[in-house]
Amino acid sequence: MKEQEIIIEDIDRKRILSGLGYDRANPPSKGFERKLDQLIDAAPRTVYTGHVETKIIDRQIESVITRAGTIKSINFAALAIPADKVIFGLATAGTQMDDFLYDCKDMVDSIIADAIGSVVVEQGVDMFCRMMREEYGQYVSLPFSPGYCDYPLTEQETVLKPLGKTPLGVSWHPVSFMMTPAKTISFVLAAGDHPLQTNPCILCQLKNCRMKRSA
Repeated sequence: MKEQEIIIEDIDRKRILSGLGYDRANPPSKGFERKLDQLIDAAPRTVYTGHVETKIIDRQIESVITRAGTIKSINFAALAIPADKVIFGLATAGTQMDDFLYDCKDMVDSIIADAIGSVVVEQGVDMFCRMMREEYGQYVSLPFSPGYCDYPLTEQETVLKPLGKTPLGVSWHPVSFMMTPAKTISFVLAAGDHPLQTNPCILCQLKNCRMKRSA
């Protein structure tokens, strides 16, 4: 497994507010914004990533078979048609973020801190994807995680297994499939020399999904 650290220099404030339900029509109070800024300044900014790349050895309508495991998703299988490999990846904000979340005793602070932690690790995954495009000089899809679209959360083990027993210090529960540290994302990427539909949400048939990505 290849490992690297990513520093989030500029935590995406707009994304945090959106995740908390705020927008132009429903802006936060000045007091809330001050509290948000204070917590952003105090938040850990390091995201640890690990990944393994593997060749695609077969494709079926409902799955992509690789040397490291089978990805059982119609949407990902459609996305990966032009690809020749899959990247199994993991990103975590680590125990430092867990400590930051635990130290927030106030209810409002806890809600804001949780949203900050989610955005930090999401930005880490975004940066990782850009780094993969630059490193390989190939087309690379957006991340596709267990629990997305038609990819069952129960497939968490399939993504994590190629990365080792406790990659980056991450463990997962065999029943709930939740991961520790809390702010951790597992994912797969399709990659190859030929143009591919980078966004799996375009292929998803689910209507009115608030998590749908436009790009």
